[in-house]
Amino acid sequence: MTLAVLTLSDIPTVSSLYRDFALEERTTERTPVQSFNDIVSTVRYDITRLEVDCIVNAANTSLLGGGGVDGAIHSAAGRQLTRECATLDGCDVGDAKITSAYRLLCEKVVHTVGPIYQKEFNKHPRRPEMLLRSCYRRSLELAVENEMKSIAFAAISTGIYGYPSKRAAFAAADEVRRFLEQPENKDKLERVIFCNYERKDEIAYEMVLPKIFPPTKKDLASEEDSAIETEMTSKNDVAPKSDTARKEDESRKDDDVPMDDVAPKDDVTPKDVEVPMDEPATTNGMSLKEDSGPKQDSEAMEDVTPNVNMAPTSDVAPEEEPIPTEEPSHKEALSPKEDLKSIEGAAHKHKMASKEDLDSIATAPRG
Repeated sequence: MTLAVLTLSDIPTVSSLYRDFALEERTTERTPVQSFNDIVSTVRYDITRLEVDCIVNAANTSLLGGGGVDGAIHSAAGRQLTRECATLDGCDVGDAKITSAYRLLCEKVVHTVGPIYQKEFNKHPRRPEMLLRSCYRRSLELAVENEMKSIAFAAISTGIYGYPSKRAAFAAADEVRRFLEQPENKDKLERVIFCNYERKDEIAYEMVLPKIFPPTKKDLASEEDSAIETEMTSKNDVAPKSDTARKEDESRKDDDVPMDDVAPKDDVTPKDVEVPMDEPATTNGMSLKEDSGPKQDSEAMEDVTPNVNMAPTSDVAPEEEPIPTEEPSHKEALSPKEDLKSIEGAAHKHKMASKEDLDSIATAPRG
């Protein structure tokens, strides 16, 4: 059965996901930005059925098609896509190239080659993240250069390449935010979509996006608050009175007001009247008595299945365990631990992958 086509209006933004309680606020030091939350989206769907300007294919170095998302995109696009890819002389890991989309719903396809997690991790623990970030950055650059306004990413490297979903989601979301924060990229993209096919990747983004793109007050406002805000705005937008009406108002002020019409002072409500304690205090239109805290990661990750035949034996590790900062033993290399906080700190301490950076890491002495 063919899936229905999803247009941009069908794909929820981060802002709408907060309003629908599909995303929950999490502790983060990031500054909420409404324009970012209105651009970034996530959806679990077949990427070939999205009606967007361009989609990003998780390709291999040959660019000639493969399994998973790569095979699905080539199949939906037709043989012409493979013929064009054959003229591109392949693609390096961490780089991206762009082609026409042919029979796909989009205009362009960006092909990027993600890292094989364990292979790159064995060279240096930070190398997989640097290469993955480069995939997202180069894809965004190509989209902007080709005047694409909307771009949808497949979950790069999280399938047979074995990249842990939670780490991959963090690197992807953080790199997208960095791109949007650059002044030269303002207004260049109207929508950036993380399109996931597997449930484990969807869960990873549900956990990560609130840390990278936290909600604004508008995102957390209830429908009642929004209605009040709209009403107040409409009142403030009332046209100013004419000069004649203003003069009439001033003349009325000069008239003597009958003393019987003046309210006695005893009826005035004192400013220090206390709010009854049986009414729950609220913030942003939500009761403080309600449990607004984030779900436990262990609950959110129940459906996660580990990647088969690849390095990490578990897709997600407890957040309190730090990621490796030195070259681990062979046993440790097969199960690198996850920690979003440590990843976030590390991401700001080093530049992302240029060829010079990667070469220096690969040749660096190991302690």
